[in-house]
Amino acid sequence: MVIRTGIGGLSLAYNILVKGYSAVELYIDRGDRRTNKSVFDQLAEHSQKIERRFGKTITWQRLNKKRACRLIYRMPGGGLYDRDRWPEIQDRMIDAMMRLEAALRPYFDSLEI
Repeated sequence: MVIRTGIGGLSLAYNILVKGYSAVELYIDRGDRRTNKSVFDQLAEHSQKIERRFGKTITWQRLNKKRACRLIYRMPGGGLYDRDRWPEIQDRMIDAMMRLEAALRPYFDSLEI
């Protein structure tokens, strides 16, 4: 599931994977490699404040050899095949997404795109 941020090419996404974990992420792909890296770098300048507000360590993936970038928070302890745990996994994912969006939102308005 993808959530729009109000900025084209910046999407918040929920991921539940077969490898036994779920994740929430900000995916950055405005169609241009240089712009994507610039957006990522602008956010990364505030990584400590963003992570402090989020409450957990976020994996910052600039993905230098690819066009897009992303910030991802992986949550072990349940994936796609853990059907009996889906309600718990869903609750954790919703909580993490709300915190991720709240941690990033103050920086979206100041992005130079």
